Amino acid sequence: MRIGGYVARWGQIPPPAGPARRYFLEAEGFARLRLSSQLYSKAFQIISIELLGGRSLAEMPVGAYCDRLGGLLESRVRLARWRAASAELDRRHHQAIRLGRGSTFRKLLADAEAAARSSVQAAVDAYNYLEDDEAADFVHQQVHNIGEFASGYFGCKMLHEDGAYLDTCVVSLMHSRWGFSMGFTSTRGCSICDGDLEDCEHLLGHRYPVLVLKDEGGRCNVCDFDDCDHVVGNTQSVQPRAIHSNIDLHEVSMVARPRDPLLRPSSMEIGHVELTKVLGRRPVGEELECYRCLGPCEGFSSPWVSER
Repeated sequence: MRIGGYVARWGQIPPPAGPARRYFLEAEGFARLRLSSQLYSKAFQIISIELLGGRSLAEMPVGAYCDRLGGLLESRVRLARWRAASAELDRRHHQAIRLGRGSTFRKLLADAEAAARSSVQAAVDAYNYLEDDEAADFVHQQVHNIGEFASGYFGCKMLHEDGAYLDTCVVSLMHSRWGFSMGFTSTRGCSICDGDLEDCEHLLGHRYPVLVLKDEGGRCNVCDFDDCDHVVGNTQSVQPRAIHSNIDLHEVSMVARPRDPLLRPSSMEIGHVELTKVLGRRPVGEELECYRCLGPCEGFSSPWVSER
């Protein structure tokens, strides 16, 4: 089976355990959840106001979490509603073309789709941070709601690559609860003084005043981003973080709880047997639509826990 994903990423890594890890995961998780809500609101407003002429919430289908108890009948009704909503968007698009406003309509539609799909990704990231938090069930429902919204209005297609069909749906992949963990050795430097983190005076979890500086590429020494609001020359209170260098990778493992919650699979091969069972035939390179976000949740799975 082909599996794709990142085993490392640039940025801050949560502490391995303890209260500091819990605080980090909560802060990052709720920040992603807020971002997801903002993007979802943006996509909804563009469609309801700009493209559909002021449709009210009651007149538009929206994501509605459907667990397995909801059954397939409910999902079929919802699929029919989404097809009608998508057809209405197509009708409005053709109308805009006739009125000479086709390019404006397409631009707004592209903005709405980008916001909706980014909202889904942010909600999935939020769940990966908060899966052990009390808010996990709420975030899980949000993932389904927004995923249904994005799939219902814009559609989703399976990726076909090198003769194989790949599941790249972030909603689907989120329900497979495992991730990647690297085994490596490295030198840990301090983000504040560049010294050895084991020997310098800066303690993890404590805050220190730091003069804001940015390198030639605009990367900030305080947050390590190049699009931040930190002003060069100001003093900012920050916590030191580990800067790894001289990294020697030994192995990559599959684990139930990766230290970095975002190191999850980004694609998984779908077997021909499974596709044939669903479609009633074996597809050969054809384009396949994906409707899983419009159906009931099939639950979580893991190599360690069969279902929860």
